[in-house]
Amino acid sequence: MIDLNYEVVNPNDRYTRIRNRAISADPAIVTEIAGEYCAGLQQAAVQCTLKHFPGIGRVFEDTHVESADLKAALSDLERSDWIPFRTLMTDSAVTILSHVRLSAIDARRPVSFSQAVVSGLLRRNWAYQGLLITDDFSMRAVHSSNDGLPQASVAALNAGVDLILVSYDPDQYFTIMDALLTADREGRLDRDALTQSEVRIQKKGPAVNH
Repeated sequence: MIDLNYEVVNPNDRYTRIRNRAISADPAIVTEIAGEYCAGLQQAAVQCTLKHFPGIGRVFEDTHVESADLKAALSDLERSDWIPFRTLMTDSAVTILSHVRLSAIDARRPVSFSQAVVSGLLRRNWAYQGLLITDDFSMRAVHSSNDGLPQASVAALNAGVDLILVSYDPDQYFTIMDALLTADREGRLDRDALTQSEVRIQKKGPAVNH
């Protein structure tokens, strides 16, 4: 986890609890420690995964149970929360996308399936070609979004996300797969986005493919 610690206390936050999990409030310290940790994992042939982009240490709400917005200015994020991401998000990295809405770029859709954030900011502006995986799509911030779970899944792949995580409630896999198969039959999946994603996944080798 490379979110910064802003000491945000939400008494109803049962699951995210960034305050208790974050390394530090100092982006330099977070970058150094996380970088060393990832290097150690790589030496042991374990893939390091960075989370939760765009950094949710400032966010009060818990996206497991409700929608949430990151309202910071992009200039503030560049000077703080994004320093660890900018440094550690090499093309060999895997990055988890959170379900907060990055208000300065897309006030409607969560980052995990936002075309403006994934395709625009990360893929185009940052030229990031590493793997992007969503946070768990079982979370309420996805279900209660304007898109709902089925269309959020389609939007995620079309935006340039490589992997959709389904963890807490594995039954949601069937809802997601049905939505994606239907979208594929109806020609609503972006073929270029899927092709580029396949290339990225193949580069990661058997550990991702299987």
